[in-house]
Amino acid sequence: MGDQQTCCLEQVNNFISEFKSVDEDFNIRRIQNAFIVKIDGRDSNDNWMNREFSVPNIEYVNQCVLQWSQAPKSN
Repeated sequence: MGDQQTCCLEQVNNFISEFKSVDEDFNIRRIQNAFIVKIDGRDSNDNWMNREFSVPNIEYVNQCVLQWSQAPKSN
């Protein structure tokens, strides 16, 4: 795996690890040269939070979906 791929996957893991739990919704928006992923959920203090980040291609979107699907879900 190349350095850019490793960096992007680490970014995905870092963003999702900020959540104590994630919402049932997962949002993807396509832009000209990437995808914007938006995830909502709760932080360690049980406050609602959301994060948006870009990934360069659909393979990374798939990784985001995989990480999100394995995270605990918010009530």
